[in-house]
Amino acid sequence: MKSFPRMAVAALLLACLSCTGGIVRSVRKAQTGQWIEIKIPAVNNGEKRTAEVRAYFPAMYAARGGRMIVLLHDHKGSSRDWSANTDVRRYADEYSIVLVCPSMGATQYETSYYPETQTRWNAIPGGKWIVTVMVPFLREEYGIARHRAVLGIAGIGTGARGALLAASATPEMFGAAAGLSGYYDVAVLTQNQALVSVYGSFSDFKERWQHDDNIMELAPNLVKTPVFLAHGDKDTTVPIEQSRLLGIRLNHLQKRSGGGYIVEYREVRNKSHEWKLWSGVTAEMMFFFNAHLKD
Repeated sequence: MKSFPRMAVAALLLACLSCTGGIVRSVRKAQTGQWIEIKIPAVNNGEKRTAEVRAYFPAMYAARGGRMIVLLHDHKGSSRDWSANTDVRRYADEYSIVLVCPSMGATQYETSYYPETQTRWNAIPGGKWIVTVMVPFLREEYGIARHRAVLGIAGIGTGARGALLAASATPEMFGAAAGLSGYYDVAVLTQNQALVSVYGSFSDFKERWQHDDNIMELAPNLVKTPVFLAHGDKDTTVPIEQSRLLGIRLNHLQKRSGGGYIVEYREVRNKSHEWKLWSGVTAEMMFFFNAHLKD
C-alpha cells in the first residue's frame, strides 16, 4: 500500500484543524482538581486592564468535554465565596463541569455605563465584560464552553441579577441559567443606591430604569434557556416577590407561546439572604445544570 506524500499529509492535517476559515490554535492545559487563578486582559478605548477569575477544572473534564458554569458573587463579594461556602466543587467533579468565578467587586453586572455612572468596577461594564471578554478568552485559551449548549451561568443576590441579565441579553451564549435570591425588575427598586450609582436617579432617567437591563422586559429572550430560581421567604435584603414575579412571567410566556420556556422555582422556608440557603440549594442547582447542559 502506498503511503501519502508528506505534503498531502500536511494539507490533510491543516484541513482538519481549520474552523470557519481559521486555524484552531493549541489551547492551554489547565491544572485539574484544584482552584487556579487566571488573569484576563482587556483593552477598552485604549485603556488596558486585567481582571481575575478563579477556575476549577475537574480531573475528568478533558475526557468528558468542555461544559462550564460561570458563578457570580453578590454585591461587593469575592471570587472565593462559592468555593468557601458551598460544596459546588464536589458537584463539578461529579458532573465533570468547569467552574469559573470572576472577581467583580461592586458591579451591578450592567451592560452599559452612562454619564451619570459613578461606580465603575473596570473599564468595561461588568455584564458586558462577561460576554465580550471573559467567555471568549476562556474559549480561546482553554478550549471550553465553545457553544451555548455547554455553557451555564448562575449567581447569588446581585450576581443572580447578573446571571439572568447575561442569559436574557445574550441568549445565543448561555444554555441554562440560575438565580438565587436575585432581583430582576430594577424599576421597583428605585431607592437602591447601588443601582442609582450606575443608572442615575429614577426621576431623571425613567426610560433607562424601565428598559435598560430590565430582566422582566428581556424575559421573552429566555425561550430556549432553562431557568432555575430559588429564594428564601424571610429575605429582607431582596424581596422574594422579585423571584416570584420572574417565575410567573416565565410561566405566562410558556402558556402564551405554547412551549419553549422551562423554569424551576423554589421558595425556601425560614431562610433569609444567606449562605445557609444558597449552600442548601447548590446540589439541586447543579443537578439542574447537569440535566440541561449537553456534552
